[in-house]
Amino acid sequence: MKRKAFIFDLDDTLYDQFLTFKQGFDLFLGTYTGTEPLSSIPDTILHSIYIKSRYYGDQNFETIQKYPDKRFYYDSLRVRLAFQDFGFNLTEEDTNSIDTLYKKEQSNLILAHGMRACLTELKNAGHFIGVITNGYSQQQRDKLAALQVSDLMERETILVSADTPWIKPQKELFEYYISEHHLEDFATFYIGDSYENDVLGAWNSSITPIWLNKKKQLVEEGEHDLYHVTSYDDMYHLLKKISTQ
Repeated sequence: MKRKAFIFDLDDTLYDQFLTFKQGFDLFLGTYTGTEPLSSIPDTILHSIYIKSRYYGDQNFETIQKYPDKRFYYDSLRVRLAFQDFGFNLTEEDTNSIDTLYKKEQSNLILAHGMRACLTELKNAGHFIGVITNGYSQQQRDKLAALQVSDLMERETILVSADTPWIKPQKELFEYYISEHHLEDFATFYIGDSYENDVLGAWNSSITPIWLNKKKQLVEEGEHDLYHVTSYDDMYHLLKKISTQ
């Protein structure tokens, strides 16, 4: 059996980021004194607002990398714009509070249900396990510390884009990782939730992507290999199957 490398995205792959966003938002509701009917927002709409905030965050990520002193402004702005798209007009003070509470809740992260057992099984089978994530170096490493995965992967196998000149989906980021960890002769898989960053990034560097498409997006599949799952359970079954081939 050929040894394999399983490299994971972090946010919305190793853990469900929306749950953390919701926890921060619920804390904010306890102090909100404005007139917008925020307490009546159903989870389905709140989830869509969260997804839109991620979209705006991605739009401004490179700008923040260049001007880190503007990060707090843009992080709050992404939340404000997302709520505006759904008809809720929040003040800058409101979204400052939501974003602050959201980040505070990131110290209480837990792995997605079943993820620890999955990672443990892959490690015990002798496969390489690592992480490639976009984001700010210390923030992403703090998240991994909160997830308590140090017994499952070495610190050196975690790569944050801010520690390099590249971001996903640039192929140089993936190729650098493969070279640094001497994975050229491994069957290498990259597992992530973003088609644009994770699937295209893996394809760009000749890595086989496993797309955790929880949002069930419809996209045209390319000519390269792609494993496509829509739930964590399906992903676990697929990884177990691949790992034993």
